[in-house]
Amino acid sequence: MKKLKKVITLTLAALLAFGVLSANAYAADGAISFSKHYQHNLLDNNEIFETIDLSEVISEAFVWHDEMGVELIELTENNNFSSFFESFEPSQSIREMSLQELELHDAAIQELFEERALLLLHESIDTLQLNRIDQELINLGVEFLTESQVQKLLIEATINEYIQEGRPVPRFINVPSSTNNNWTSSIVTLTHSNNVRYDVQRITVTARNSNSSQSIPMTTRTVNFSRNWQAGAVNVLAVGVSHTAGQIPLLSNLISFFDAVSGFAQGISRTTEVSVPHIAYIWHGNATTVFTFVRLAGQPSSIGRMTQVSTSVAFTAQYTIPTFSQRLVNGNWAMVPGLRTTGRSFTFTHPGHNNVSVAMNTFATGGPTVLNDIRSIRVAGPQDTPVTTLIPPQPLNMNSIR
Repeated sequence: MKKLKKVITLTLAALLAFGVLSANAYAADGAISFSKHYQHNLLDNNEIFETIDLSEVISEAFVWHDEMGVELIELTENNNFSSFFESFEPSQSIREMSLQELELHDAAIQELFEERALLLLHESIDTLQLNRIDQELINLGVEFLTESQVQKLLIEATINEYIQEGRPVPRFINVPSSTNNNWTSSIVTLTHSNNVRYDVQRITVTARNSNSSQSIPMTTRTVNFSRNWQAGAVNVLAVGVSHTAGQIPLLSNLISFFDAVSGFAQGISRTTEVSVPHIAYIWHGNATTVFTFVRLAGQPSSIGRMTQVSTSVAFTAQYTIPTFSQRLVNGNWAMVPGLRTTGRSFTFTHPGHNNVSVAMNTFATGGPTVLNDIRSIRVAGPQDTPVTTLIPPQPLNMNSIR
């Protein structure tokens, strides 16, 4: 079944608002008509797009005039787009904090988001725990956004991005559905080292289901081995991450073969020779992405300028050893029954993750958006045998999330 995605059409009114067309020439009696319409386009990826009029997210300045649902609005050459567009407006109040207070506040929020992401990796999700985490986030000033709020947010952020980069706003803006993800907002006012006050807003996106582009799909692989080892000399599982493009992830999260089997293999020691035909691996995960926007404090409601994108990854890697043999002290080999699937979960975070000081500095200096993301995750087996090296989600902007 083909997916139905929403696309916002910048119609004649938007062109007028941006000064592309003359209002006097094209607006009879100063009014432009809008009507909802549908256009089914088969694109290269065979996705069907639903085209809706931008008036669906325009402010209530529009007046409905007839039974066919035609909307009318007065435009003049002096109008600008923002006067018609209903900006994304978070419901929560803006808190003012010092950087020291914010560090403690952010640490508590980050811990809850990490706990939440790991919880969602479980096959059976504890909804009581999930609700507890969400309520604690709300108590800390985090707002869970509605579908309508997300749509307004995405449109405004996209239009602002085109304007700030000096690019013409396209006729079509692709607004992804938010049903695959949870979107939250938190906003604080801070005083920068230059004694200027800024409103800093963090939009955090987490996967709601495995269809999300924030999700790392569940994948399996069986690795065969032909050499024997000492049980304590090799790792049954090793996982590492890279924060820099092109860097090979260093394996730092290790589970030795001895530690994995010593609980059920009798008489085994770290120096015992073992023969393992193969090990089955399975892994999956999800990313949490934080988009940071900065604006001058007290400015009219606006999403601000995006100055930082940060990702963290909740990841679980499991292994199954169907059977193996161990050499006994008398030199004979004994077959050991298989090990049930087990493993470990990890949270990987960039050292510069969600750094508000960096976000404000970028805004103050006009620098490019800072990307602090997890570039790659490497999983290996005994003797560093490659299992997988994967690239986790690295969204550059909110509209790239599905």
